[in-house]
Amino acid sequence: MRIAYVSNNAMFFATHRLGLAEYGLAQGHEVALFTGQAGSPTVEPWAEEKIRAAGVPIHRMGYASGGTNPGVEAKGLWQLGAALRRFRPDIVHSASPKGNLYAGLAARFGGLGAAHVFAVSGMGYMFTAQAGASLRQTGLKRLYSALLRQALSRPAKRVIVQNRDDRRAMTALPFVAAHEVVLIPGSGTPIGPAPGAKDKLVLFPARMLYDKGAAEFAAAARRLKAAHPDWRFAMAGPWDYANPKAVPEAEILGWQAAGIETPGFVADMGPLYAAAAIVCLPSYREGFPKALMEAAAAGAAVVTTDAIGCRDAILPDMTGLQVPVADTDAVHDALDRLIADPALTARLGAAGRAHAEAQFDETAIVARIYGLYDEMVVAR
Repeated sequence: MRIAYVSNNAMFFATHRLGLAEYGLAQGHEVALFTGQAGSPTVEPWAEEKIRAAGVPIHRMGYASGGTNPGVEAKGLWQLGAALRRFRPDIVHSASPKGNLYAGLAARFGGLGAAHVFAVSGMGYMFTAQAGASLRQTGLKRLYSALLRQALSRPAKRVIVQNRDDRRAMTALPFVAAHEVVLIPGSGTPIGPAPGAKDKLVLFPARMLYDKGAAEFAAAARRLKAAHPDWRFAMAGPWDYANPKAVPEAEILGWQAAGIETPGFVADMGPLYAAAAIVCLPSYREGFPKALMEAAAAGAAVVTTDAIGCRDAILPDMTGLQVPVADTDAVHDALDRLIADPALTARLGAAGRAHAEAQFDETAIVARIYGLYDEMVVAR
């Protein structure tokens, strides 16, 4: 098969979808990545090197993850359509909000006859607004929803969703049939050796975005650092990701001055996950957070929110604790409970590891997606 992967940027593909491409290459398929401009100037070079080292060619378009300039975005969409027509894929597999939208529009209006897999792994900042969303954000959400209808109105498609809420939302749409929606919980993670002893470390593993709960974690960590000075609190993720909800550098430096570790992007998160007794992701919305799969695989206890996607990634009170969205006090109290009770933390971490072995193995998830490709190509 000839498989075209379409994404917002190379960083997202390298961290969430590269395993799919590597599997395809090993099976003798031809794969290529079609992507927009850098999401993070500091991370994109690392992502490009990693993707090219795997043998995947990269075709870069003019659109950007957080771009809203109509002229620039229209040009990028046109470039994507032309590039896909030249590649002539059997399968288009798109992911990320803009990747799904633009790939669907380019395929539909460009007359592309390929089967199409839309991977819904979150809906972006437009759909994570709390009360008081701006008129601009509301307008962009309506425009995106209208265009997404056009993008998804294609034959020979499957929509991969990662959680039960998104499955209900997609099957309710009049232009998506129930049999076209497939629930696959996340992109998976490699399951390495059994975890060893843990450090007194609480880890926030995400981009520095308000929608990831960065501010709630930092505020809770400042209080906990004062009460538990022997514990470390680290926020590992890029500072410069192009997103309207990005935390300003000055605020991050303030967290750093308060004793919170903010190393920025960490290429190899393995040692941090291995050391962390607790992983906290108080996100406002996810598809199915890879960070929490990695935390479980590393045997860390988890604190996350009762938000779409996040609630699917743990077994409440068995592998982690669940808190309300945007509730700093609840994040503090959950972390404080785990810090004060090492036996509970260890028990949740061990149960998380067992859950990861059963549910999050990347090898099984990749094989399932390629089975879907085979079915679609034969049916077409």
